[in-house]
Amino acid sequence: MKKKKDKDNVKKGGEKIYTNLEILKIRRYDEEKKCFEMDDGSSLDLLEIIPRDRDNASDDDVRLDMYRMMRFYRLFSSDIKILSLNFPISTSGQQDALRRAIKATSSPVRIKWMEREIEELILLDENIQRREYYLMYFANNEDTFERNRSDLLTLVGTGKNKLVREMEKGKKIQVVRKLNNMNMLIIPGEFEEDSNEKYE
Repeated sequence: MKKKKDKDNVKKGGEKIYTNLEILKIRRYDEEKKCFEMDDGSSLDLLEIIPRDRDNASDDDVRLDMYRMMRFYRLFSSDIKILSLNFPISTSGQQDALRRAIKATSSPVRIKWMEREIEELILLDENIQRREYYLMYFANNEDTFERNRSDLLTLVGTGKNKLVREMEKGKKIQVVRKLNNMNMLIIPGEFEEDSNEKYE
């Protein structure tokens, strides 16, 4: 049976066809460790990188962030990956509120202005995206994972000007889904996942 399955997974030219389970290694979200478990038993977790307004920051603040990142790269030896994802903005809530306000008013001037605002919000939805950044880190076992998380939060996740912050489970799951399907929208609170959900 295995030979037939292997034979089915090979194209005519001899090139292997990979299944989702072979490409996507994440299997479940571990509630106790608050991270993703991979198919080989290793762990993966995400921290959100806090964006900075570099144009308006003082030179001292920029220099301090640079020193912290240099120190982090010198002292943190485990694998990391920095992700950058674009997310479309959603103004549907504001549009709905304006449409309700249009129905509730009889002033033609107010209606005209609110219709103009709705058009502007639709243009924003179609043309503007926000960019978010995440730090992905890995570990082969539980001890290494806890040490890596502690080191990361100590080096760049503490203080008034911390560079990263922890994320809640729902946001982590949305980011992983976004990585697997770049057309997916991320809407806060949309997914309430079961802790034993499989990522297959």
